[in-house]
Order: sequence, then structure tokens, then C-alpha cells
Amino acid sequence: MLDSPDEAIEEFEDFLSLEIEPLKQAGKLAAVLLQFPPFFGEREFRSNLDTFAHIGGSKLPVFAELRDRNLLKERSEWLRSNGIGIVAVDSPDYPLSLFHEDSQYFRFHGRNSKDWNSRNGMEKYRYNYSNEELSHLFESVSRSLANHDQIFIYFNNHPGGNGPRNALAMSSFLAGSGSVQGRIY
Repeated sequence: MLDSPDEAIEEFEDFLSLEIEPLKQAGKLAAVLLQFPPFFGEREFRSNLDTFAHIGGSKLPVFAELRDRNLLKERSEWLRSNGIGIVAVDSPDYPLSLFHEDSQYFRFHGRNSKDWNSRNGMEKYRYNYSNEELSHLFESVSRSLANHDQIFIYFNNHPGGNGPRNALAMSSFLAGSGSVQGRIY
């Protein structure tokens, strides 16, 4: 875990040149996800605007998951206007309803509010979406499919095999909705 915004930026720049660029050149990368931890607030964001604008100008889709609610509120439009999409998150802290209906990237962390603030990721993300909950998530995904050539869905509720189980269930919903082949990652 990184301890400071400066350390996060330095690590990110290394990651871009050492890991992302070779994947991009080999045609093996569909999109880039930027995750901003809760300690990455407005001050850190403002001091790195040029870097973010440069990333947003890449030929790959770039998406940001903002974990600071104020940053999400204040900077979503700036990110979009600079070519960076906002990740729609479903978690105890961030219900999907907070996000722009035009999202292309979805991260489903589960709704385990009891253990959400735990530092133990195995407990924090231990959640199995019900079919009813998946049906509601599918509605958001369907609206996105109507507006985009491709979308990205990631189930991060992995303990106990919940993520793959829920992803397969979501695949069934999507398969029943019509032609989605090659449009979902």
C-alpha cells in the first residue's frame, strides 16, 4: 500500500512506462483503470492535472474510480471533458445511483456494509449479489450498452467465489438481452 500521493504518482508513472506501454504496443490492453484512494483528494488532484489530461488523451479508453466523495463530485466533469470516463461503483459507500447514467465501466464491490470499513479485504468484499440485485445492476448496464460500443464490468466481490458466480449470472442476463458479443469486457 502506498503511503502518500507523491508516492502514488511516482509509482503510477513507472507503471505506465514499464507495464502499460508494452501491453498497448502488443494490442493486448482494452482500457486503463485509474483508482484514486480516499487520501487522494483535491489538492493532490490539482497538482497532477497535466498528467491526467495526458493520460486521457491516449488512444485507449481510460477510466477513473474516485474513492473520495468530494473529488467525485468536484472533478467528474473535468475528467470526462479530458477523455477520462468515471467508473460506476456499487458498494456500501457508493451506491450505483450516485453515478452518471452514461458510465462505460462498472465495478461491483458488493454490499457488505457490516465489514466495509475492515482492513481485511477478504471480509470487506465477501458478498454474493442476489438475482434481484443483479437484475437492478443489469438495468444500469443495459442503459450503458445502448450508448456505447463496448463496456467493462468487474465484480470485485471475489471471496468465496462470489465474483465469478455473479459475473456468470450477469452474463446470463446480458445474453438474454440480445447482441452483446464482443462489446463487454
